[in-house]
Amino acid sequence: MVHPPIVTALAAIVLGVLYMHLTLTVTKLRRSHRASMGDGDGKGELAQAIRMHANFIEYVPFALILLGFAEMMGLWWPVVALGTALLVAGRWLHTRSWVGGKTFFKPRVRGMWLTFGAYVIGIGGLTLMTVQRFVSF
Repeated sequence: MVHPPIVTALAAIVLGVLYMHLTLTVTKLRRSHRASMGDGDGKGELAQAIRMHANFIEYVPFALILLGFAEMMGLWWPVVALGTALLVAGRWLHTRSWVGGKTFFKPRVRGMWLTFGAYVIGIGGLTLMTVQRFVSF
C-alpha cells in the first residue's frame, strides 16, 4: 500500500521557502547590478548568489525524490524525518555560509556533510524498502 509522503512533503514546504529566499536574493542582486542575463562581471556577490541558488537546486530535488519514495514504500517515518531534517539543516547551513558577499568555509562544509547524510539515508532507506518488497514477491 502506498502511503502519502507527509514527512517529505513538510520538508519540501520548508525547502521551498528557502529556495524562494535564494531566488529573491538573486533577483534583487540582478536588479542592483543591472544584469538581466548571466552574472554581470563573473565575480562578486551576484555570481556567488547565483552559485548558491544553483547549488540548492542541484541537490534538493533528488534528495527529496529519494526520501519521498522511501517514505511512500513504508520506511519508518522517524528515519525519513531524520533524513529530511538533515537535508533542511544542511541546505539552511549551506545558504547561511554566504552572507553579504562573503563565504564562510566551515558552515558551508558542514551544510554539505548534512546534505550528504540525507542522501545516505534516502539511498539506504529506498534500497532497503526496494529489496524488502522484491524479496516478499
